[in-house]
Amino acid sequence: MTLKDVLKEPGQHDGRLINSDHSSTQDKPQDQMVNGFQWLIDDQSIRINCKSQTLSFLCGGVVRGVYSISTSKYGLGETINSYKTPRGEHSILQKIGCNKPLGAIFKARVYTEQIWPDFFVESTHEDFILTRILWLSGCESGNRFFPNGTRKRYIYLHGTADSVKLGETSSIGCIRMRNTDIASLYDMVREGCKVFIE
Repeated sequence: MTLKDVLKEPGQHDGRLINSDHSSTQDKPQDQMVNGFQWLIDDQSIRINCKSQTLSFLCGGVVRGVYSISTSKYGLGETINSYKTPRGEHSILQKIGCNKPLGAIFKARVYTEQIWPDFFVESTHEDFILTRILWLSGCESGNRFFPNGTRKRYIYLHGTADSVKLGETSSIGCIRMRNTDIASLYDMVREGCKVFIE
């Protein structure tokens, strides 16, 4: 599967590794082993297709995984307080939540020692940030600088409650993922990895 195929074809995806049969690259010292796979850490990128509501993880130009996501129900945009998902080129500023349990609840990027769904209160409509956080920072003039910068808008890739339906827009700006998917992606990507949202 190529990137072109992924960006053209909407649909449901299960977050599996698409192509794990790749040869050794021992001559490249920047390689690392993650979950039994060898990745080129200097050649990673994430592509978020808001039309198909999918996230693709690429390494060495090859699509390694495709995940179902949810972006903002308010659409796309870079204006602060718009609750829209920002477009364009970004990078992962910080990875948060290493080794925390699935369903770990974060407040202001700090683990609360509470676990979803143990903490579930039926009457709450809070948009929980769960399991892992990949905090994004804009790389272009429209999404980088104050007051509309992605970093200061606190736009993340993060886990969400199992009750949240993915594959359609529903967030308030962030990119929601299944808890198992964000945990898997977190282990594979590095800080500084490019993230393209379109």
